[in-house]
Amino acid sequence: MKRLFLNVFLVAAAVGVGIAVSIRPWQVYTQQQKITVQQIGEMRAAERRHAQDLEVEAHIGSSLGREELARKQGFRRQGEVPAGNSL
Repeated sequence: MKRLFLNVFLVAAAVGVGIAVSIRPWQVYTQQQKITVQQIGEMRAAERRHAQDLEVEAHIGSSLGREELARKQGFRRQGEVPAGNSL
């Protein structure tokens, strides 16, 4: 009877020690998973901004885009009369 009690106690102690030792690695794992998910979100947002910047750059780089930008800033060709004004 004493031997059975000793074996059960040793097994229970070993399981307890195993759980106690493995808690910290699981905490680190869950923390790293949260950081990874956050970084993936930030990376996707940066990729979206980069794609938008490339589209704007391509539009401004075209002759039509440069003319549109110049007109928004108030530039006109020499001798050009704005469409709303009549002579």
